[in-house]
Amino acid sequence: VFYPGPLIPKDITTTHRNLSLLFRLFEPRDEAPAISLMLCDTMRLGNADSLGVRVAANAIEALLGIHAEFNVLGDTGMKAIPTSTKTLIYPAACCPDDTTLTYVAAWVRQGGHLLLTGDIAYSPQRRHDRTDRYTELIGVIWQDSLYGPTERAGKTPVETVWATDQGDVTLPLSPTVRVRPRGATLLATDANGMPLITHYAYGQGSITWCADPLEMGQDQAAIRQLYRGFLALAGATRGSLRPDVPGLHLVTTATRTGNVRVLFGRDRDSGFPSVELPMGDASLTLGVGRRSPALVAQGRDGRWLGVAGTGAITADAQAIAEIAGQAAIMALDEQDLRKSKALLVLPFAASTVTWMPGLPLAKPVILFGDVHGGNFRVQERQSVDPGPSVRLSFVRDRATLFAVLCDEAEAQRWGDHISVLMRHPERVQGY
Repeated sequence: VFYPGPLIPKDITTTHRNLSLLFRLFEPRDEAPAISLMLCDTMRLGNADSLGVRVAANAIEALLGIHAEFNVLGDTGMKAIPTSTKTLIYPAACCPDDTTLTYVAAWVRQGGHLLLTGDIAYSPQRRHDRTDRYTELIGVIWQDSLYGPTERAGKTPVETVWATDQGDVTLPLSPTVRVRPRGATLLATDANGMPLITHYAYGQGSITWCADPLEMGQDQAAIRQLYRGFLALAGATRGSLRPDVPGLHLVTTATRTGNVRVLFGRDRDSGFPSVELPMGDASLTLGVGRRSPALVAQGRDGRWLGVAGTGAITADAQAIAEIAGQAAIMALDEQDLRKSKALLVLPFAASTVTWMPGLPLAKPVILFGDVHGGNFRVQERQSVDPGPSVRLSFVRDRATLFAVLCDEAEAQRWGDHISVLMRHPERVQGY
């Protein structure tokens, strides 16, 4: 059933079944993030349309790499920026139409914080005849164009230092225009004092501008540095995790009782044996496998409702599990994992799970089972010996099973609960 092969150490059908069970435990809530990435749609039309695709891909990769929670907007056909957006990144928007910049400017005046990069003076018809935008939006006066949008690749960047509240940031910048200040605060300049990064108070908000459309290039580290600095300047928050590295992605989804944080280790060569997710005074540590996801579910009151990953799992410095392989451990009764009286254990590979906090149960039992005809079917019932830990093995003949760990007197109840989850998930209130 479990066979060797690159990135496929599992049986596909049982993995999909277990993922389906896992996702049925959640009740997502639509809460728009405070950070938005807005793409210049006209960049993906006409001449050099691939530039627009490259800009979008680079901006998204950079935001994921710094663990920013964001959504994506297109600027065509919009009448206003969503009120939920407090911080907006508008990357390499070379040729937006006048209507777009009108509603963007109105949003900034109401208190929004905007980042622009590159030359913004082109019309949608690719005519460089909107240089007045620099004075109106950025607080500088346009003097000259240094290169066109399709010519950035051949330019030699200048090492530029941006002094941020978090320390000096060195950025290799290739400015696309020459400007002089007129009201803007200069955050970084070249050796001759020409503005390269500026900050302009605009109504109740502000506009930060970088003279280099970094997103048109290939330097992901520079884009991440620019975005980090801008988000800090705007007072925007990013996802918190350690290690804070770009090879580890974090996406948070609000749920009925709290949130679910999904991690993904994108590195092909190695995983992350210990990743810490701080949340206020609480924290959870788990392992994230190579090219693999992990997950943490938490209630608003700090309860740890579920975890999926690999390696050693600790909650608030207390060891709670050791997973050899990859598996999820979820509290069916919505209690904190360490106090739960009904745990669902879902393997995603041949795995061994050791549960360490002990069990608040009179007569604990493990129900190894599968699903047949939409109902939970017990294949093996195993009594649990008294002791500080419980070991669940999902190898050999158990490789396609999952397990419920509960009190023997409650076995029927939780078995029926799994059946309802499979057949009528709408009847079960998720986390």
